[in-house]
Amino acid sequence: HPMHIAENHITLQFTSDAQVICEPLFKNTPITYFYYTRWYRAGRIFSIGTQPDWYRLFLEKDYYPRYSFIKNLPHNSFQLISDCSFAGSRRNEALAVSRQLNLGHFFSLSQHEEAYTSLIGFTIPFHHDVSFYFENIPLLESFIYFFKDKAHQLIATYSQEKHALEIPNYFDEDEKVSSLMNAHLFHHGRYYFNCNHQENYVTQRELLCVY
Repeated sequence: HPMHIAENHITLQFTSDAQVICEPLFKNTPITYFYYTRWYRAGRIFSIGTQPDWYRLFLEKDYYPRYSFIKNLPHNSFQLISDCSFAGSRRNEALAVSRQLNLGHFFSLSQHEEAYTSLIGFTIPFHHDVSFYFENIPLLESFIYFFKDKAHQLIATYSQEKHALEIPNYFDEDEKVSSLMNAHLFHHGRYYFNCNHQENYVTQRELLCVY
């Protein structure tokens, strides 16, 4: 059954808090969206973000990835997804919505914990070159620490699994999963241009040489 996010749901109430924290980032960079998301192993999601329309559509329209995608993300590494491939068979629809909302290139840091995987990331519009991300990785990493510090109490209080939304079909093994990525392991310390193509990456050393 499709998800429905109530207007007064906890995660939507925090949009303004997140926007205030992210205001300096948005003013001084081309970044248009920031999100902090926890994907719980039991099939629930908690998210704080600055774009409530995208978050609602992401869940209600089934643009979200499945467990097979989340569990195979590399630990403590960034991934770039410019084609909304995480939406699988709904990719084109999700891509159109992301353009409409001025999102674009998604750049996410994945971190695995015992009970959940966190995805923390940014978007820049499609007309901006993705080199912005790779030229500014120290800035992005610093901002993630800054956001966690500023939103510490909020995250500690409301990110508990009991407040998270249950995700329908999260554990389905269907064509959507297989279309996202194959089940090979990723490697720590690499920055991926697309999770579907694991050969497209640069290492930290290569980034230092280029930038």
